[in-house]
Amino acid sequence: MVNPFKLHAIKSSSGRPANRLMRPMAIAFCMGLAITAEAETLQSGELYFTILNEDDAEVCRPPEGDRYVAEKYVIPEVVEYRGNTIKVVGIGEKAFYGCTELRYVSLPATLEWIGDDAFSGCLSLGPNLELKGINRIGSGAFSYCRGIERLDLSSYAGETGEGVFMGCSQLAEVSFNDEIEIIPPFSFYDCEGLNSLTLPRRLREIGQRSFAGCRNLTEISIPGSVTLIGERAFSDCNVVESVNLECHDAIIEDGAFEHLCSLTALFLTGVREAGKNAFSGCSKMKWVEIDHGTECLGQQAFSGCNELEAVYSHPDVPPTIFQDTFDKQTEERALLMVPEGSGGRYEMAAYWNRFATISETAIFPVGVESITADDALKVSINGGVITLRSDDTPSLFSLHGGTIAPSRSGDTWNFSVVPGVYILTADKACSKIIVR
Repeated sequence: MVNPFKLHAIKSSSGRPANRLMRPMAIAFCMGLAITAEAETLQSGELYFTILNEDDAEVCRPPEGDRYVAEKYVIPEVVEYRGNTIKVVGIGEKAFYGCTELRYVSLPATLEWIGDDAFSGCLSLGPNLELKGINRIGSGAFSYCRGIERLDLSSYAGETGEGVFMGCSQLAEVSFNDEIEIIPPFSFYDCEGLNSLTLPRRLREIGQRSFAGCRNLTEISIPGSVTLIGERAFSDCNVVESVNLECHDAIIEDGAFEHLCSLTALFLTGVREAGKNAFSGCSKMKWVEIDHGTECLGQQAFSGCNELEAVYSHPDVPPTIFQDTFDKQTEERALLMVPEGSGGRYEMAAYWNRFATISETAIFPVGVESITADDALKVSINGGVITLRSDDTPSLFSLHGGTIAPSRSGDTWNFSVVPGVYILTADKACSKIIVR
């Protein structure tokens, strides 16, 4: 049990005699009445502990003027206090804050929580960090621990505060527990070394700026369970080449994917709303496909997408857009492809009617609902030739829906193409292909 009293940092100007006891005052409010209690602090070995109650203790920050200076600490499961054995269940707020020499800490099996900023600024801590058996990790607990390279959260499904791993610039690999439903704001903000990301399969919310500034990520895959992608969640991930949305009814908040300047194509699968600047500054994006259930695209959602050549919009009823959702350049140059029989509605709809070229089609170059990670075709690309094996005749569509004829040798099919984005269908499967 966590003591309901708010425990404060120890204030002392003396040294560190063994087994010294100190008694800071802690105030709590219970049933509307102020209750005063004493929380004693014990030094045992090199560590300090706050005695929370007759059963539990937590590691705490040393007294003022003192600090933890060792490279390694082994936190015990129990400490002795007045003849009793007290279980160590927590690491308190800022306990090891700024301990730049700390390289390794052994966490006991009894540990239940790690407090706010507990290891913040421990620049040398790492390279591996595994967290298991814990119920709560406080805000900023491991922020700016630049030595962490691999993070194992596969056994952790507890509560997590904001910015827990913010600024861990060398962090390259993270493994999540699939039971995690929320990634809090700023969790991995400015983790520049993160180069791969597999999100939990039951994830519902991705908090604001949670992965912003992860400048080594090349691919983002959002599982179908996600219903909210927070403000600027993936902004400034500027080498991301693909965003795979497997959502069913998701809201993308303002600036969530802004400045993904290596992204060349986008399927808005299962997205109900995209907020202001959601994809602004995606300067290499060639085309975007809007799913049937999309209702609204916010202001400047695609501003600065200067290379947009095609917008494929599946809804029969035009989604709500604003006068600056698309740049004037896009409206003048890009093809707007809409479902057969709905061209008149788009020509009458506010701001859609500013597209110079609106074309109806019965068959889009690709249906966003048909592309999943499970049915992608296995192909090879070599010297501008796309090759695959198939018993059935495959079809290859260009960006604007034109077909490319293949050559055949037995069950091998070859398509000669120029650089661009293509959609390949065969054997009842469909795959997006980017040829550079």
